[in-house]
Amino acid sequence: MSAEIDAESEAVCDLPMIRADYRWIEHRDRPACHGFRIEFRPAGSPSKGKIQIDEDAAEQFAAELEALAALIRARILRTPQSK
Repeated sequence: MSAEIDAESEAVCDLPMIRADYRWIEHRDRPACHGFRIEFRPAGSPSKGKIQIDEDAAEQFAAELEALAALIRARILRTPQSK
């Protein structure tokens, strides 16, 4: 990764399990564009998962993340069903 790309990268979120940078993204099969590189770091694990979201898809991705967060909260808050 070049220093020029790093200089243009802006950390927009740096939480214990998620980090997001706004940056220039190079693609193999389509034109380069601005977007977000998101790293997922499971708690207590050195492994990471990375995805890149183009700026034009960011709104849809955010909506899907919000839906996932709501589903996770609902699952956590759900009372155990009796057996």
